[in-house]
Amino acid sequence: MKRALFSRKKRTTVADVPTSYRTTVRWLPKIGDYVPNFRAETTMGPLTFHPWAEGLWTVLFSHPKAFTPVCTTEVAAMAAMHDEFRRRGVQILGLCASSLEEQLTWHHEIAQLFGHRVRFPMISDVDGELARLIGMVHGKEHEDWPIRKTLIIDPSLKVRAITEYPMVVGRSSEETLRLIDALQRVTAFRVVTGADWEKGDRVMLHPGVDAPPTLFARQVRPYLVACDDPMAS
Repeated sequence: MKRALFSRKKRTTVADVPTSYRTTVRWLPKIGDYVPNFRAETTMGPLTFHPWAEGLWTVLFSHPKAFTPVCTTEVAAMAAMHDEFRRRGVQILGLCASSLEEQLTWHHEIAQLFGHRVRFPMISDVDGELARLIGMVHGKEHEDWPIRKTLIIDPSLKVRAITEYPMVVGRSSEETLRLIDALQRVTAFRVVTGADWEKGDRVMLHPGVDAPPTLFARQVRPYLVACDDPMAS
């Protein structure tokens, strides 16, 4: 009996996805996308995103709800790191499913508990409209509340990095800052950063790209050339 080892039958899709798993959003951000303009009410007053964000780096992060344990530690951590972000020309903008009144009361408690005042605006997105627009609501995690999603947006309003965490795991504000440091270097100097890179570590070059003239470059392999951190103080 002859058996065909390889079927010639054409497949129209790579994977068969159950209908219940298919979702539709108006815009799901991807790295390199231009962020659409939007208007929102925040804890620091009305905000129109493009005029507010253009020309600076922006960290836009969502979290589920005020007066919840993981969210409390995340907002406190970002409040504690606020000056570090500002030194890098970075603005912080949060998004939460709670009302402005709830958030303002909660922020006061955070300042009492952790000693850091929340000095960045937090959007009130009670109906979830903005969170759904940006793909921050994952129905199998929660039907209404946003997950822990972070967009890093550059001064030209393009998405440069995206992270997503479940509701039960908090993010690292230090990792967000590390990612900003890396993105600012690769944008300004056409370099790349390796695994576990931190500010001050050596960076690497794309093949065929010369090192900045003021920096010493060391070739380990033709495809592996390292040089000093071009933004080291």
